[in-house]
Amino acid sequence: MEAAFFDLDGTIVNLPTEKVFCRELYRDGVVSSLDMLKVALVYLKYELGLVSGYADAKRYLIRTIVQDLAAPEIAARAARFLDEQVKPNISREAVAEIAAHHTVGRTVYIVSSTLDCLVDPIVDFLGTGERLATRLEIRDARYTGKVVGEIVYGPQKALLVKEIASSRSIDLTKSYAYGDSIQDADMLRCVGNPRVVNPDRRMARVAKQSGWQIMTWK
Repeated sequence: MEAAFFDLDGTIVNLPTEKVFCRELYRDGVVSSLDMLKVALVYLKYELGLVSGYADAKRYLIRTIVQDLAAPEIAARAARFLDEQVKPNISREAVAEIAAHHTVGRTVYIVSSTLDCLVDPIVDFLGTGERLATRLEIRDARYTGKVVGEIVYGPQKALLVKEIASSRSIDLTKSYAYGDSIQDADMLRCVGNPRVVNPDRRMARVAKQSGWQIMTWK
């Protein structure tokens, strides 16, 4: 059995989905300007290497922005967000690539650090079915501000891909993976057919050093 593993933001969707969605929550008065500022500062510290890692920054975002929000309301907002913001920014080449994998019988997985409340409607729209995303804990129909499992990021992506492959008898040497960022490099190293899409500078350097195919999608 073979599979294809796709990153989401920057690979399938030409949009930083979480960032844009949070801006919409702020615009609609769901979250405060102070909370947005706090999260922005944490991510800035991460970019500057002043905090321990991306996972910590993501957990801070979840505690600050998502905690206590009603899950049904966020689901409704995510559905509108899909129609208004995501669909116009889905790469046609990505859709064609996904369809090509389905045609030859490969299972397609979306592997993303993005919150599941945003990933799930996108996956359902694309029809891929399978997703590995950062899953949020819900109690009494509200987000607790905690994550179920781990943040799906960097080495964790690779670990999850290997676990899925082991449990479902997927031959990774014949499988494919697609990503745009250095965060996806570990996942791409897991498969026999790594594909780099619209890479950032660090990823482009790794791709050239590793001999990986670089693709340009719009």
